[in-house]
Amino acid sequence: MLKTKFSGYQDAETKITLCKDIELIYPYDITLPDPPPAEQIINFGLPIEEQYFKRIEQPKGLIDLCKLDDVNVAKARLKANDDLAYFVDSVWDLWETGQWQYIRGVPTYITGDYLMYLSFNRIDVGLPAYRSWDKDKFQWWEFAVKNNPYCFGGIEMTRRRVGKSYIAGFLANSSTIRNKNRNAGLQSKDDQSAGVFFKTSVRNPLKSFPFYLRPQTSTNFNTKGNKIEFDMPDASFSANELDSWIEYGTSESKFFDGRKLHYYANDECGKNTNANVYETLEIVRPCLTEDEAIIGKCLFTSTVEEMEKKGGANFKRIWDDSDRNPKNPPDLLKIDENGRTISGLYQWFTPATHNYICDQYGNAIINAPKEYQVEYRIEYLKKLNLNTDEAYKGGKELVDERINKQPQGSKRQSEIRKYPRGIREAFRSSNTECHFNIEILNKRLDDFIYGDNPHIAYYNLEWKDDIEGGMVDGKWVDSEVIAKAATEATGKFKIAWLPLADYRNRFEMKYGERCPKFSYLGCAGSDTFKFDRVVDDSRKSMGTGYVYWGFDPNVDAGVMNDANWTTADYVCEYINRPPTVEKYCEDMLKMCIFYSVEMYPEYNVDHVTKWFIKRGYAGYLKFGTKTKKKNGVIVEEENIQAGAHTTERMKPTIFKAMTRYVETTAFRCRFPRLLEDLRDVDYHDLTPYDSFMGAAYAIMGYHEGIDKKPTSDEKVDIGNFLRSY
Repeated sequence: MLKTKFSGYQDAETKITLCKDIELIYPYDITLPDPPPAEQIINFGLPIEEQYFKRIEQPKGLIDLCKLDDVNVAKARLKANDDLAYFVDSVWDLWETGQWQYIRGVPTYITGDYLMYLSFNRIDVGLPAYRSWDKDKFQWWEFAVKNNPYCFGGIEMTRRRVGKSYIAGFLANSSTIRNKNRNAGLQSKDDQSAGVFFKTSVRNPLKSFPFYLRPQTSTNFNTKGNKIEFDMPDASFSANELDSWIEYGTSESKFFDGRKLHYYANDECGKNTNANVYETLEIVRPCLTEDEAIIGKCLFTSTVEEMEKKGGANFKRIWDDSDRNPKNPPDLLKIDENGRTISGLYQWFTPATHNYICDQYGNAIINAPKEYQVEYRIEYLKKLNLNTDEAYKGGKELVDERINKQPQGSKRQSEIRKYPRGIREAFRSSNTECHFNIEILNKRLDDFIYGDNPHIAYYNLEWKDDIEGGMVDGKWVDSEVIAKAATEATGKFKIAWLPLADYRNRFEMKYGERCPKFSYLGCAGSDTFKFDRVVDDSRKSMGTGYVYWGFDPNVDAGVMNDANWTTADYVCEYINRPPTVEKYCEDMLKMCIFYSVEMYPEYNVDHVTKWFIKRGYAGYLKFGTKTKKKNGVIVEEENIQAGAHTTERMKPTIFKAMTRYVETTAFRCRFPRLLEDLRDVDYHDLTPYDSFMGAAYAIMGYHEGIDKKPTSDEKVDIGNFLRSY
C-alpha cells in the first residue's frame, strides 16, 4: 500500500534471517518487534533518496546543559525543565525498545543498544557511522543471544578495523549503567592489551556520554585504574547508587573465578598464548549463572588475521562447540533440543565480502552495485584519488581481485587472512610450522571457500535387505553391502567415487579365509575412538575412515589430465561418532566389504581388528611387513598385528607417506576436512587430527608391499599416466 502512495517505500518485515548465505554457520531466524504505524517511523514522508540513518538529536537546551562544567547544576536545571526531562526519559525508553527508521525506503529496526552506540558512544574517529553489518550484529546479540535463556553469549571472529572491540566495550557499559547491581568483567590476549581495551573501548567512550546517561561514580576517569565503580548516589535525582562495576583483569583463566558477572568480554582471545581460553570459558560460565538461570552474557572475539597457533586452536575449539546446526548427524550434534550448544555460545561471522564497502546509506554492497550506488562510489573514489572503475564492483569482486593479485605463497595467504571470505579462510593459519607444502594445501582449500563441495555425495553403507552378513550368532550368513543415497544430515559416508559394479562385494578364499579381491587396487585406513561415552562431550574424538584407491586404468585410462582423475586418490571419507565403538567398527567393515579392500587400522586401540575377527572377516585385515637380517640374509616378515602403532618411530613413516600425497595429489583432493588436518597437524600431538590419521593409514596400507597386477587379462598402456602413486 505504501508503495503506491510513496515511491520506493517498502513494507516492514519482522521475520528476518541472519547469516543465511554464510558457509558453515546455521542461519538465525529472528523476529523483530512490530513496527509502529508507517507515519511514526523515522524518515517517513521523505523521498527515499533522503532517508539516511538518524541519530538521536538532542534539543539545543540539553546540548547547552551538557557544556556546563558543573554536572550538578546541569542536573538541577534539567530537573526543572519538564520538556527536557521528558526528552531524557524518552531516550532511556529508546534504549529499551529500539527504533524503526526508513533507510532508503526500507523500514529498518535499530536495536536500543545500536541506537545508543551510534548516538552517544564516541570512538577514535568520533561517533560511529551506521553500517548494515553492525545493525545485523546488534540484532543477533539482542534476539539470538541476550533474550535467549539457554544461551551464555556469543563467539565472534572478524577482519581487522571493523569496530568489534568498540562494540564489545559498549556492551559492557550498556550492561552495567542501566540497572542496579550489575557487574562486567573484561580480559584480553595479554595484560597490557586488556588495559588498552578497557581504556579505549570502555572508559573513554563512557566519558563522552551525556551527563544524564552516565551514573555517579567515585572513579576518576583521568587516572589509571582497572575498574570503574558506579558507587555513589545521585542526590540531584534522589537516586541511590547503582552498586555496579566494570573491571578488567589479567589474561589468566581464573581471574574472575567465583565472581558474579552480568557481562563478560574476552577480546582478541584467539591470540592468547598465556592461558587456554577454552578453560577460561569453563570458569566464566558459572559466573554468569544463578541457580539454574543464566543471568549474564559473554562475548569472545578475535581478529582472524592475527590468531596465534596455540590461542587460535583453543578459540577454534570453542567455535566448533558453538555450532547450532540441528541437521548435523546425531553423532556430530553440538546443540540440544533447547538450543544450547556444548560451549553455551552462538557463532557470529561477517565475511570480508559483506563488510568491505558500503553505499551512502551505510548498506553493504556485496554483489554488483545498483546505479545510485555506482554514482556515489564514483564521487567517493574521486575524493580519494582512486580508480573510479572500482565503483562498478561489489565487495565480492573487489575482495576476490585483491586476493588474486597476490602471487601464490605467503603473500597471498596473508591477504586471505586479512580478508577472509568464509569460515575456512578465517581459520586459515599462516602456519609457518606446517609440515607439508602449505601453498598446495591452501590453493586447493580456495576451491571450497564458499562451502560447496560438488565432488562428493552423501551415502550410508547398509546390508542388503537388512540381512547382516558374516558371523552372526555363531553362524555364517552370506550378504552384500549396498550404498544408499542420503543427505548431509543423515549420510555417514562422503563418497567421491562409487566403485564399479564389478568391484563391489568381491572376495576370494585364501587359506580358508574370505579375503577382498581387490586389495591390490586400494586400501582402507581407520582411526577409532576408545570409549562409547565420555564425561566431557567437547573432548570426544571422532572415528574416521578413508579408502584410498590407486590409479585404475579401468576408470581413468582415457583421462589425459591428472587433475581430472577419479582414482589415485582418496575416494571415500568417514568422520563420525556413533553411539558405540561396535557401530563404528561395523561401519568400517561395511566400507571394506563394499570396496573389496583390506583395512590397515591404527593399532594403538585395537577395536577394529577385534571386530573384524569376531565378524569372520580376519582376511580383510592388512598386515604390514618389516625387514630383518637373518643369517646374513635380508628377509621381509609379516607383522603379527594388522595395521601399525602410532609411535615416535612410526611418525616419520606417516609423515613421509602424507608428504608424498600432498606433493603429488592434494592439488585435487576432494575432502576439505582432510586438507585442513594436513595444514594444521602437529607432529608432536596427533590426537586432535583424526582425519589425518585415518587417511595416513589408508595410504600407508596401499603402499605397504602391494603386488600390482592388472584388473583383467587385457593389456593397458598407462605410459602417459605414470606418476609416483
